[in-house]
Amino acid sequence: MDDPQAVPSAAVAAFERQTGLSIAFHDLGGYLRGFLPPERMMHVTPPCLAVKALEMARCMRCDVDFTRADLSRTPAGRVQICHAGFVEWVVPDYTGTRLEWTLFAGQRLPGKGLTCAVKAPSRGTVPTPYRPVPIEDEEALHLLELTRQLAARLSLWRREYQENAARTPGREALTPAAARATAIQRFIQTRHAKVMRLGDLAAFLHISESRAAHAIREACGNSFIELLTAARMKTAVELLRYTDLSVSEIAVRSGFGDLSHFHATFRKKKQISPHHFRKRERQGMATQV
Repeated sequence: MDDPQAVPSAAVAAFERQTGLSIAFHDLGGYLRGFLPPERMMHVTPPCLAVKALEMARCMRCDVDFTRADLSRTPAGRVQICHAGFVEWVVPDYTGTRLEWTLFAGQRLPGKGLTCAVKAPSRGTVPTPYRPVPIEDEEALHLLELTRQLAARLSLWRREYQENAARTPGREALTPAAARATAIQRFIQTRHAKVMRLGDLAAFLHISESRAAHAIREACGNSFIELLTAARMKTAVELLRYTDLSVSEIAVRSGFGDLSHFHATFRKKKQISPHHFRKRERQGMATQV
């Protein structure tokens, strides 16, 4: 018999291996946060991180105003083209009329014959040099069906787990530690490009600053500074890979601000300068084309 707690991660891993797509969730009901890592609760593929660093507000409007607000018209899911020009597969999970989570799979580029996708009203340009394989209708609809099957598997798991939890005293679907880890990771991921202090996160968690330092390490296994630096480094790396922004602009957009601080941190973490890292990565991408 399957371990109920392992079902979400196993199902997602099988889908990604089969399709080559990456899965993320907007877990409004909070059912998945104790069973999947925090990074599954947001779009953190390399091109998404690059786009978010450039236009976070447009990403949020696309996710909320375009996708979430319109899902009730396509409750069985759909193929769509986001504001950045990526093809993605979106399937919601409802209890009655209440949206529990939205499953996102992606990304590809639209082929010339892709007609089945719903398009976001305002679209930008896919970051260069990122160029995933274009997709046409037949393959897009095949992947939509596979995405629906993953969503159905997880929806069935949710209902069964809820029923079992209701029959088993003391069994919780989500631990406070898991919920807090997800909240911390999301807060840092969405705000790391700006000036941020421990006190800001403490206020968000509604605890004192001294308590926040301990709570963050307890929930995530790292300090606030370590988590913040990791988020900024991840964004900087993807901007170096997938955009033509100057290194000084990337220092600002990834949250480091000061160019010398960015250089010092980057060298410490990667043992290479940002400029030489970009050159090496671009050469590697060119050989894969």
